[in-house]
Formats: sequence, C-alpha cells, structure tokens
Amino acid sequence: MQDYFRYADNPFINKGFSLIYSDKFYDNKIISKKINERSLVIFQKNLKKNTIVKITNILNNKSVIGTVGNNADYPLFNNAVLSLRIADEISLNENEPYVEILEVLEDVVFVA
Repeated sequence: MQDYFRYADNPFINKGFSLIYSDKFYDNKIISKKINERSLVIFQKNLKKNTIVKITNILNNKSVIGTVGNNADYPLFNNAVLSLRIADEISLNENEPYVEILEVLEDVVFVA
C-alpha cells in the first residue's frame, strides 16, 4: 500500500466504483468486516480510521458527510465500501455506484 501525504491545500480525493455494503458480501467473505446499515461509515484503504469524508454521487451530485471506519479487506476494484444509508442518502444506483470521496480537512471552516 502506498503512503499518501496530504496538506491543508491538498486533501485526498478519489473517484471510482464503490461497493454498497450487504451482509451477503460479509457472509461470502468478499468484505472482511460489517457495517451497520444505518451508519455513515465507509471503508477506504487509503485513509485513517475516523477521517471525515464527503461522499458524492458523481451522476447526480448529491453528497453526504461520513467517517472512515476500521480497516477492512474488500475487492481492489472498488475505491470504498459504503453503508446502505450513505447509498440511499445520495441516491446511488447499485448498478453504477460511481462516487467521489473527498477528505474533509479538520482545519477547514464551514460557514452556514
């Protein structure tokens, strides 16, 4: 695995196909850990646990803020594993689960 170094002006960003978590993937050993379907947790190999991320459905531009969970094994083809809640919140099509994952840096200020 490659180390990724990020700076305040250069957050981690990745676009690709995600896997929407299902117990059948865990039962068939495709994914090594479980995700609660109502959580806002993702598995992502390049980010540390508890990293805050913005997950965006590239096809409709809907997004949600989530958190990286424990390290888990999942197919290398996928850029992440998303909870069912995240997939629902961003109206992700399971046949075309193309998302962007953007690290939300802690020193970024949000103005409402």
